[in-house]
Amino acid sequence: MYQSLNGWPESIGTNGFPPALLIHDQITSAYITCLLLFTIFVVPAIILLCLLVPRFRYLVFYFVVHFVSLPICYGLINLAPNDFLYWWWD
Repeated sequence: MYQSLNGWPESIGTNGFPPALLIHDQITSAYITCLLLFTIFVVPAIILLCLLVPRFRYLVFYFVVHFVSLPICYGLINLAPNDFLYWWWD
């Protein structure tokens, strides 16, 4: 972002972003939204299905690891310095 804009943005939002950076923003936002919704709503159903079908029980471990990684990653992100987390309040 710094290189694309020749400096840090002066305001919050995407005003003045080049088209490539806007596309990157849209793709990243869509990907993270889909991953979050999949993790919250679909993975628990898959875990339940795997628990009910004996043939798929060995897969439960992998889906539980995926499901547990969401709050762990959120917690790790919050370990960043406050200036990084709340830069928009500057």
